[in-house]
Amino acid sequence: TCAAACRKARAASGVRASGGKPNRPSGSFEELKAKYYCKLDEGAKASSRYVPKPILHRAGKEKLLDKWNKVNSKLIYVLTHNNSEQELDAYLVKHPLLGRITLRELCYFTVFHTQHHLNSIAKTHAAEKS
Repeated sequence: TCAAACRKARAASGVRASGGKPNRPSGSFEELKAKYYCKLDEGAKASSRYVPKPILHRAGKEKLLDKWNKVNSKLIYVLTHNNSEQELDAYLVKHPLLGRITLRELCYFTVFHTQHHLNSIAKTHAAEKS
């Protein structure tokens, strides 16, 4: 069921399900990305619940990549096996900065938020080399 998919997607992504049905169509990838960066420009920050805890020991690269792949594989599985194309636009989840977003928008967010962090890593890495 989609309720089960929402629970699994929520567990995989840390986003709380709020239920309900949207009263608007899903926004585009670019619209959601613009809304997110606008929130950041306004000073929005992740609440403590979403800030990762420090790693006390250095996890090896392979272990980190393995965990990353497992989480992403689980999310992809849940979305492809438990949601039809129409259901991606039919259910809402609660995002801490963006408010209620559709499952499709959650997928968009996951893509550009990951890219956002990859860009941060690349900038940090480049600064360390110079």
